[in-house]
Amino acid sequence: MSENKGQLHAGHVSFAFNLESYVIEVHHLEPLSATGERETKIEMLISLCPTCHRIAHLRSTPYSVEEIKGIRGG
Repeated sequence: MSENKGQLHAGHVSFAFNLESYVIEVHHLEPLSATGERETKIEMLISLCPTCHRIAHLRSTPYSVEEIKGIRGG
């Protein structure tokens, strides 16, 4: 999980593959549906592992990075 806005960073790996790279997903800090925008600034994006990205979207207002850390026990 990353707290570095606009930077690619993998803070943990939730599962392993026999790949030479990690799987990450990009999460909008402000959902596009909330802003009505179709473009976003890179500062408003963070990288999350697929598991954390799914956790973020378990409710209509996405969980914050701090909330996800609490859910994951970290």
